[in-house]
Amino acid sequence: MPLTKAQIRERLKRTTVTVTTTGVNIFTSPVPENVLRNIVRIEAAAGATAVTIRIRRVTEANVVAEPLTPAYNIPANGNFRDPETFDIEQPLIVIPGGENINGISTGASVDVTLLYWDDEIH
Repeated sequence: MPLTKAQIRERLKRTTVTVTTTGVNIFTSPVPENVLRNIVRIEAAAGATAVTIRIRRVTEANVVAEPLTPAYNIPANGNFRDPETFDIEQPLIVIPGGENINGISTGASVDVTLLYWDDEIH
């Protein structure tokens, strides 16, 4: 049975990580095997330097693979939100158990915040 919006809101979490020009995994460990991690929003704010951010899949073998999103271009001193308005029931990215995601930036390091919720697979 699918979760209700109220149940999803209870599970909604936020994480912030500094995405660097060499790349960094967004979560400290892969998604647990029996879980689907639903990313519903990505936010960032650039400093004095314009940046481009790419979000990439990290496979179970810990290999950084294909980009999962388009390149996000953020002007100097600008803010970014994808999507601008969002529905917690419509994730941008779904990460299966055993995988992770990686962020890489060009221009400068930037703090990136993700809103997400986990759904257990039975």
